[in-house]
Amino acid sequence: MLAADAPHYTILAVSDELLRITGRTRVEVVNRSLFDFYPETIWAAAHGAVALRASLDEGLRSKQSNRMPVVRYEVQNAAGELEPRCWAACTKPLLNAAGQVQYLLHTGEDITAQVLAEEQQKRVAAEPHYRTLLEESPVATALYLGPELRIQYANALMLSYWGKDAAIIGLPFRQALPELQHLPLPILLEQVYASGEAHAGVRERVIRNVDGQPRASYFSYTYKPLRDAAGRVYGVHHTAVDVSAEAQALLQIEESEQRFRTMVEQAPVAITLTEGPDLVIQSVNGPMLRMMNKTAEAEVLGLPIAEVLPRVAAHGILQVARQVLETGQPFRGDAVPAQTIGSSGALEWRYYNVSYTPLRQGGRVTGLIHVAIDVTEQVLARQKVEAERERARLAIEVGGLGVFETNLLSGAMLTDARCNEIFGFATPQTWACYVEAILPDDRPIRDKALQQGLASGSFAYEVRICRPDGQVRWVRARGRVYHDAQERPASVLGVIQDNTEQRTITEALREGEQRFRIMADAAPNMVWAVYPDSTIRYLNQAFLEFVGVNFDEYLRTGWGPYMHPDELTGAQLTLEQAIAERRMYVLEHRMRRRDGQYRWLLAQGAPSYYPNGELYGYVGSAIDITELKHTNEQLRRTNQDLDNFVYAASHDLKQPVSNLTRLLEELRFAVRFDDPAEEKLLLPLIQNTLHHLTVTIDDLAALGQAQRPLAVEAEEVRLADLASEVLSTLSPQVQAAQALVYLDFSSCPTISFARANLRTVLLNLVGNALKYADPQRPARVHLTAWAERGQVVLEVQDNGLGFDADKYGPTLFRLFQRFHQHIPGTGVGLYLVNRIVQANGGRIEVSSRVGEGATFRIWLGAAQPSGLG
Repeated sequence: MLAADAPHYTILAVSDELLRITGRTRVEVVNRSLFDFYPETIWAAAHGAVALRASLDEGLRSKQSNRMPVVRYEVQNAAGELEPRCWAACTKPLLNAAGQVQYLLHTGEDITAQVLAEEQQKRVAAEPHYRTLLEESPVATALYLGPELRIQYANALMLSYWGKDAAIIGLPFRQALPELQHLPLPILLEQVYASGEAHAGVRERVIRNVDGQPRASYFSYTYKPLRDAAGRVYGVHHTAVDVSAEAQALLQIEESEQRFRTMVEQAPVAITLTEGPDLVIQSVNGPMLRMMNKTAEAEVLGLPIAEVLPRVAAHGILQVARQVLETGQPFRGDAVPAQTIGSSGALEWRYYNVSYTPLRQGGRVTGLIHVAIDVTEQVLARQKVEAERERARLAIEVGGLGVFETNLLSGAMLTDARCNEIFGFATPQTWACYVEAILPDDRPIRDKALQQGLASGSFAYEVRICRPDGQVRWVRARGRVYHDAQERPASVLGVIQDNTEQRTITEALREGEQRFRIMADAAPNMVWAVYPDSTIRYLNQAFLEFVGVNFDEYLRTGWGPYMHPDELTGAQLTLEQAIAERRMYVLEHRMRRRDGQYRWLLAQGAPSYYPNGELYGYVGSAIDITELKHTNEQLRRTNQDLDNFVYAASHDLKQPVSNLTRLLEELRFAVRFDDPAEEKLLLPLIQNTLHHLTVTIDDLAALGQAQRPLAVEAEEVRLADLASEVLSTLSPQVQAAQALVYLDFSSCPTISFARANLRTVLLNLVGNALKYADPQRPARVHLTAWAERGQVVLEVQDNGLGFDADKYGPTLFRLFQRFHQHIPGTGVGLYLVNRIVQANGGRIEVSSRVGEGATFRIWLGAAQPSGLG
């Protein structure tokens, strides 16, 4: 069998007989060009222009079968001797469904014996016993003379083929055999006579009359011209052999092959045929091509499966196929996983039922039939069902559920171990025993639920049972009713659960909630409770009196009509977020009182849970803080007045204190003390008092300035420049403490902040680090800045005296707070730093231990890193 790929004509399949005659192996010739192994020159040498290629080209062009003239050549036999071979060849195109040539079937018949017999006849013709030999020959023979092709001689076998007797001898062929006028035989004889070129036919089909009945027979024959000494044609020599049995066998083989090919091509499952240990693909149908993600046979024919499907080869399934080749034992595998390329081009896992069936030739396994059925959907559906069953089993097991099934027609009941355990039975009981275990007062509940279930298809009820040991337990049952083919209720399948503990908890909660309501109604503040979805569960009497409506009316409207419009959305969002995060919340908002006045309320709520951890809802309270807010506003104004007073007083005192300082300097040079000892005592005392007074006034001025509500514009500040400026101001303190100051602003070199305020922060923190340096070691101060979670963080770390941050942390930033009394100070600096940072929305974290220094980490709030670099 050849591929229709002119001019190569690739060999797709070859018979064992041809391989034997030509001394080739199947591996050598399959998937190679025909002319690589059977050179065109052999055929051309035998017949000139009538070559094998011409026959193939003609079959491809005309889509019709054609026969080649008899080919004669010599081959070397097993003994090494040359012996003649004569072949009659035929090229038959095989068409696909679209009518195009898909394959070329080239067959050859060894007619050596027939040709040699004819030659023998020629040789014997010159002998005396010629006619006797012809009569006894197994080959039908006839001689025709002249252009009318008069029958000169026909042996008995030929006459029997014609269904005639010797009376036709001497008659022209057409006259003697008029029944053959519709066949090409007379025309072919005349062409041989006219052209002088021999003609041969192989397995030609002829309808002839046998015993009065038409019968199809097949003949191989030759028409050879007879020439005189001058080379002129004077007659035709006709030989014929009945090859009907052989032709019928070949037809049956072809029909079988065609049926098999049709079956493979039309099969709904994927099928391919492979040959040899490399599993080279010889045939493949459409489903298999689609499974391979291919569109044409040419993409896979002649290639090993491992090359076409490398991912399948990696799974080892092809090794199983090779074992079938070796052992000859068929294989079948169910739900074999394989990674293939899907229609979208992405890799996906599919499941196949596969089988490998050996193909035998001459008693030897030469190939395999591969069948693959895609069962991915079935496997996934089965896995889903198994997963559902496992989830149901786990739900029943975890939930402590018992399972029961009751046949309503027979009264038979099946129960599992957990169901029997709930009822206190050691072994399964009858249906009546389970019903009788229900307390008489509760049986109507069960009966009513079951009757409703017969109509609706499902039922649920909760009743008490009395176990054999006398315990009374609450049980909850749920199930479905199933009907038979006559639509009669036939069976009940359900689950049962011991609900005693849950009932106990529910009763306890009900009692607790009742006590809570009594207490809440007696409380003077407003108390409420909501469900997990934030809808109202409870309002106490104080709440209802505040809004001036009853519970049902408030439940219909919700708090929307009573909340101040500016705060309704924010309050609802705060409550919903708190519920979602299971956290407490505190909220100030205005709410309309029954007299129409909006009052300020301080509301706070917290989550409440059932004993099993499930959210019960939120419980909260609210108090009227309207008067408190008015009082706070008055205090704020009073504090503002005090801040203004401090600022003004410190500003007004600066000049008199400055005058006193200059006056003291003048007195030191203009006035002489009578007693030098008195001078040494009084002057330093006055100087220290004036200095302390000056520092205090300066701190009060700075404090007043910080507390005044003055808007300070933010600007781009280079931290390194500002730190250098501060260190220059503190240069005497740096020298006195023998300090080394390290700056690292690489992560955040520039920020946006009020420069004067940031200078005050650095001046106080670095100044404190130097002031409270440990005299036993040189001072080391580290200044660092970085960005974290959208804020700038400034850190000042020292190795000074330190303090107990755990003890003094809560009071660290109070005004006039000091921890080292032996060192001068006012206790204003840290208070001032904290006020500046808090005003900017930031905070300060402090860590310190006595003797180990201190670290101040300042989150600068609204300050942002700048891109100045």
